[in-house]
Amino acid sequence: MAVYPNASMTSYFPSETPSETYPCNVRIDGAVIVITYRANDGSITIYNGRETGIGHYKLTMEINGLAKGRATLHRLNDDEDLLEGSWYEEGQRGMWEIDLNREDD
Repeated sequence: MAVYPNASMTSYFPSETPSETYPCNVRIDGAVIVITYRANDGSITIYNGRETGIGHYKLTMEINGLAKGRATLHRLNDDEDLLEGSWYEEGQRGMWEIDLNREDD
């Protein structure tokens, strides 16, 4: 299992809303990926997903245990530190990227 406790997630919105960046925790265990972060309002957000092809993930999102959205993430290869994709939450769409910000293993 690979754990990235110092990762950062940036969300991009289609409107004039500025992007938002949060510290996050990423765990990748085989085909399973879990991303956890605390939003500005203090809620804990969890994205859980599975690999659908090498480096391609489909995720669902929960806030405080309630399903609220879905997302995709793509990673070019296992040693790539950046994941990129799209998200859909409660009627809003956008793009996001996660910098794993890992130190040399």
